[in-house]
Amino acid sequence: MSTELFIMRHGHAQSFSVRDELRELSDQGVQEVELAVTRQLDALQSVEKIIVSPFRRAQQSADIVCKHLTKAKRENLDLIVPSGSPEKVIDYFYRRAQDEPLSSVMIVSHLPLVGLVLETLCDTEPGFYCMGTASLAAIDVDEFAPACAQLRWLKHTH
Repeated sequence: MSTELFIMRHGHAQSFSVRDELRELSDQGVQEVELAVTRQLDALQSVEKIIVSPFRRAQQSADIVCKHLTKAKRENLDLIVPSGSPEKVIDYFYRRAQDEPLSSVMIVSHLPLVGLVLETLCDTEPGFYCMGTASLAAIDVDEFAPACAQLRWLKHTH
């Protein structure tokens, strides 16, 4: 069974905080996420689960997403922080798909991880796709493994 995977980078965040994980969305970031979701709302209606980084800016981005996707269940995943390993993330989804197959799932996370997961799944050169703040990618995943997915689209807010 193939899976529809949406990958979103959080919206623009404040530049500084005592700790990186506490950085919050800026007003611009809130607007970016709102725009990204509303522009693709029809495509996102199929999302069953939203997997979110525990960092505050990703949580705030997911709050906006969940406001529009009220049927989707939400959960946090410590693996999808900025320094996360794309291989570990892909392996997590591979194992999870064996136990709980989902037809449509969304990740809300950070650079560089979102770009690395996209590049690994779609087998592209590093840096081939640019994911700005609140960028949203739709990927058709045949299997959660390297080079087993096809990018359907990648949308930016600016």
